[in-house]
Amino acid sequence: MPPSAPIVSVRNLVKSYGEVRAVDGVSFDVHAGEILVILGPSGCGKSTTLRTLAGLERPDSGEIVLNGKVVSDPRKGIFVPPEKRNTGMVFQSFAIWPHMTVGDQVALPLKVRGYPRKARRELVGKMLDFVDLGGLDARNGTDLSGGQQQRLSLARALVYEPDLLLLDEPLSNLDAQLRQQMRVELKGLQAKLRATFLFVTHDQVEAMTLADRILVMRDGRIQQLGSPGELYKDPQNPFVHAFLGKSIHFDAERVEVDGAAYARLDDGCRLALRDDGVEGTGGRLKLGLRPEDLELVAGSREPRPNEIRAAVRNVIYLGDRYEIALETCGVEFIISLEDDSRIHGDEVLLRVKDERLKVWPA
Repeated sequence: MPPSAPIVSVRNLVKSYGEVRAVDGVSFDVHAGEILVILGPSGCGKSTTLRTLAGLERPDSGEIVLNGKVVSDPRKGIFVPPEKRNTGMVFQSFAIWPHMTVGDQVALPLKVRGYPRKARRELVGKMLDFVDLGGLDARNGTDLSGGQQQRLSLARALVYEPDLLLLDEPLSNLDAQLRQQMRVELKGLQAKLRATFLFVTHDQVEAMTLADRILVMRDGRIQQLGSPGELYKDPQNPFVHAFLGKSIHFDAERVEVDGAAYARLDDGCRLALRDDGVEGTGGRLKLGLRPEDLELVAGSREPRPNEIRAAVRNVIYLGDRYEIALETCGVEFIISLEDDSRIHGDEVLLRVKDERLKVWPA
């Protein structure tokens, strides 16, 4: 995505609840037309960050700039209320009012903003057509299906063309199949509107599917910010590696053999190191691999460098593939195979693609 003036700039944002610092010095930009996803486990501060942007929470310190205007800066006594920020918000709950029709629910934000009746009618009709709810304007909102209610909540938030749409885990109440469908629909809708989305989720698949960039949070702090590909291929720490995709982590010791650097696992297996950022023998390391970084070696023999031995704990048939549950050095993990014909006995030998090995100081 080409650089552009940010729609939102957040600088050194802090929000505490009592002794708990929910957001701890967070800084980032959101650019026009992008989907920035904030990803992290429950309690990491992602929803609190979103709510401070919406104006639903007052930060303790830090600055929030929306479209070039400072909307929050406690140091200067600035706090613009939510209704004057021109942001839309879609909550985890669809918040569909049972006493209002579909058309009335989408028209309400326009009515509050003083749009004339004719303009409201035209904008509501266009937006309902846009989210594939055309012709349903007279239906009661709670009579819609789950996916239709989700589209209705999006239409209501987008009809007045907000500068920024904030989405707080909006797909979490849908079943798995509908959630998958809505991810695709939401991505397409954002592209057609050229809207700017800030999307909060704990679901890595959602993040990878939707995001132009992902911001990973933990304990109120940013761990890494980048494209899905950057975070998957070059995670800056074990937490990011574990949170995006399937991960396998080993503790190891850095050793040198014949002038070459290796990570030695607890069972003695050695994996070649390139640039691990740790000098000297004896340094403790954390290694990161993914199942696709491992290849099954035929036959039974002692492991060579860049090979590990693993005990077979279970073989699970899933129709299109087999999942092989393995364990080595106290670490359990699963690899996928098209068939189980190469699994003989209760041990396997695996070759590690050393160029894929991730290494961090322990």
